[in-house]
Amino acid sequence: MVSYKEEAVAGTRFGLIEKMKLLPGRQGIFFKNRILRVKIAEMIKPQMFTDEQLQGDFREMKHEHHFKPCDNGTILIDLFHYESPYGLVGEWFNSLYPYKIYASFVRKRTKL
Repeated sequence: MVSYKEEAVAGTRFGLIEKMKLLPGRQGIFFKNRILRVKIAEMIKPQMFTDEQLQGDFREMKHEHHFKPCDNGTILIDLFHYESPYGLVGEWFNSLYPYKIYASFVRKRTKL
């Protein structure tokens, strides 16, 4: 994604992903290039898949992607759970910033 400089740097870069695949990537977000390595922890084709962070800035990150067919296409439902590092400072930071950024990120992705 151009506006967030999102890029796959190894693993499955083209084609379909599969359960337990590792997906290393780089994102330009929060004023810095960040390395994020996730694995596909769960996959139920074609209804959903879940990726979980193995390496990255979050203490924990789990992202569920659910796909629901409808009359004129597919509805995508994203559930994003994360915990920031740094204890109380991380919680305070969460209340100010990341939710808005990630909500914007997901909205922009769904317009593609």
